[in-house]
Amino acid sequence: MNTPTEAIGKDLNSLADHARDLICATANIAENKVAEARKRLSDALNSGKDSASHARDSALRCAKSGCDSARAHPYQSVGMALGLAALIVAATRLYAYRRD
Repeated sequence: MNTPTEAIGKDLNSLADHARDLICATANIAENKVAEARKRLSDALNSGKDSASHARDSALRCAKSGCDSARAHPYQSVGMALGLAALIVAATRLYAYRRD
């Protein structure tokens, strides 16, 4: 199954691969503008890699925290889930009612 998150990840990996290929392809060009552009692109790739790693770590911490909280308070978690589901059902029914 290809979720939107997986698709975005694949697209970003593909973009990074193409950027690395571009850096390698222009390695023999010694013009200042090309060398400067290659350096900026390389810096952007490294920054993107760091940002993705930070975002992944943050998401994992949040998921672990939510899991720990749900385990510590199971009845409240079920109540919150049922309340949220009731709100979603009410909102979709109201939307369908107003469309008719």
